[in-house]
Amino acid sequence: MHLQDGQIQWSYYYACHETRCLFWLDKYDATHIISEVLGVKSPAHVKHRLEALYWNHWSLYPIFFPGRDLPVSICDELIRILSHGCVESMTSSSSTLPYGVDTMQKMIEVVKNAREAEFSLEHHVTGIGPFSARLLSQFAIWRFLYFHGQPHARLVSHQTVYNKPKHETSLLFTVFSNVLWSAPKECLRDIEKLRTDELVPATAWGSFMKEKLKEWKDLIFPVMQVGLTRFSFASHASNSRTIVLISFVQTASFLSIVASTTCILLGLFLARYNAAKPKEGEGLANTVSE
Repeated sequence: MHLQDGQIQWSYYYACHETRCLFWLDKYDATHIISEVLGVKSPAHVKHRLEALYWNHWSLYPIFFPGRDLPVSICDELIRILSHGCVESMTSSSSTLPYGVDTMQKMIEVVKNAREAEFSLEHHVTGIGPFSARLLSQFAIWRFLYFHGQPHARLVSHQTVYNKPKHETSLLFTVFSNVLWSAPKECLRDIEKLRTDELVPATAWGSFMKEKLKEWKDLIFPVMQVGLTRFSFASHASNSRTIVLISFVQTASFLSIVASTTCILLGLFLARYNAAKPKEGEGLANTVSE
């Protein structure tokens, strides 16, 4: 259902089980279906997106009756995909897969156990069809996002498939980066590498956040020591009766205390915020806005 010129437009689709895709009898504008990425040219590339919708249809309507069921070979196909993913993740530090090794190994065990426990006498999938279709849909979307089978496929997570100019930083950012020993520049480089082509793999994002959390926690204690030292110095200087006016050293010390306190609070907030957030399941790459 789409809104067109203020009116509701209904478009019914058909599912082809042989080709694993959706199709329409009438002319249908499907540009929104492939809007996640730019540069979609090949029908074979669009096929991955239609296959994802096909499996999503199975997960949304898990009704089985004679003539409408999934063969057990679907489970075997899913196990092969997950096994290949485990090997790739274990042998590559820049894999584009949407799940980690541990997660995919758990998926393999779940699929194997469910396949052995639930199947009909005709050797067709019954209860395990919906979640198998959901997983197959996720991997079909992954193939679409990373140009699987195309001449310009993205083979590693930080590889771009577009010919675009290099991002230039502002003069203000460059100045502050040099003042802070290039720490902001390095962080920006890591983020740009992480979000290549606006796609962020969940596994890479999880590793990035774990690294940053460790850095924030490691910096909190030294900053607290510096702040306490500055506070003691300022208290000693303010108790001195020989100094009537606040000296430049006292002012600088006071500003240092404020900066240290701000850094401590900011570090605690960032560490607590990201550690207290519920762990988001590893999934497909997320599109990050500018």
